[in-house]
Amino acid sequence: MKNKFKYLGTMRSIATQIRRICAIAILAVIGFLFVTCDENGDNGNGGNNDVYVAGEINGKATLWKNGNAVTLSALNSEAKSVFVHNGDVYVAGFIYSDPDNPDSTETRAILWKNGIAETLSDIDSDAQSVFVSYSGVYVAGSVGTGDAKRATVWRDGKVETLKTSNNGASRAYSVFVSDSNQIGSKRDVWVGGWAYGGSSTGVYWNYQTNSTYYTTAVSRVRSIFAVGSNVHLVGDSNYSVFVSGANVYIAGGRVFSGAHLIKNDVKQNLSNGTTAYSVYVHGSNVYVAGESNDWNACIWTNGSMKKLSNESSTAYSVFIAPKD
Repeated sequence: MKNKFKYLGTMRSIATQIRRICAIAILAVIGFLFVTCDENGDNGNGGNNDVYVAGEINGKATLWKNGNAVTLSALNSEAKSVFVHNGDVYVAGFIYSDPDNPDSTETRAILWKNGIAETLSDIDSDAQSVFVSYSGVYVAGSVGTGDAKRATVWRDGKVETLKTSNNGASRAYSVFVSDSNQIGSKRDVWVGGWAYGGSSTGVYWNYQTNSTYYTTAVSRVRSIFAVGSNVHLVGDSNYSVFVSGANVYIAGGRVFSGAHLIKNDVKQNLSNGTTAYSVYVHGSNVYVAGESNDWNACIWTNGSMKKLSNESSTAYSVFIAPKD
């Protein structure tokens, strides 16, 4: 399959955005803000939808639903990605496998479905991303340690190692299934990650065709989103990409520079000293999950930040789904 690769992450211009005020029929020109209400009645706090966030509180994997936190594991752990499909809630992450040794870095890849944990590997491993379609449940991560670490995809629990040109160390951070909303439709499963061959190199895979592609634009592909033959990817200090219609959104930034949201190459600074890890767009509302400047999990809705916890915590992933 011939795909059109698009690296997203540079700024070319500053544009003025138009905000639609729902209460009155007046259009006012303002800078770097997004509309606050859509025709579905979503007021940015969920509205007719549920807001799911995956992360951790005090080193324990956590899932928030509409701001209410549920601990997924009593062990040291992290929840890295959340996806909701047909009412089922899937969370990918990992637990630290030696709770009696605080210095141990060995982990086990975990997939939680509706709060029930499934261990994906019995050796050192991690799960970083989950995507569910009619064709199956896909989890991206890695298995192995050091030079033996390999980028991995689990499909319905079955493990498959992704190939690289030199068969060196590699990791997978993101999985995306294109055209996944119809049974029997043509689909491609895209995975973004990192490979080592003397230096770190961004890499992405087409799981369906067993094809591997390299990019020098980033040293690691942290997020991937495909629309038809167009494959959008971001990396390094940009952590997440989401495409809605003709608009491309990117979330990123680090503590020293602050979190940012980029819409079609126009940058909006969110908050000083913060980090943004995930972006999700529903209707006219833009949700960003991350970490505040005092190390608390938080979510921005149309640029307005709200803390999810006052304890040490991080929000890694956000997903919007119809209310139960």
